[in-house]
Amino acid sequence: MPIIRFTLSGTHVTYNEQKLWVNYDIIFLQEHWLLPCELNTLSNIHTEFLAFGVSAVDISSNVIRGRPYGGTAMLYRKQFTPVVDARLCAVTIKHVKVLSCL
Repeated sequence: MPIIRFTLSGTHVTYNEQKLWVNYDIIFLQEHWLLPCELNTLSNIHTEFLAFGVSAVDISSNVIRGRPYGGTAMLYRKQFTPVVDARLCAVTIKHVKVLSCL
């Protein structure tokens, strides 16, 4: 199961990066710079992947607080099951008798 990590400077993902992702099952992203209300755009990056992420910005009081940069996310093939937490991106992989958490 191939896994890769990308450091972005914003959410701009090039066509060449998308082609490269065909070779991977799990893609970890960091520095996506998204607000919490923009995290759903991660699932539109590639049709074979689902995504979830965590923003580094708090907008709960209608005022942007926190670091405008940062953020982590995971794109994973639709066959995997994610574990979602407010400060954690992880995927649990069950294969025969082996259980892994990344």
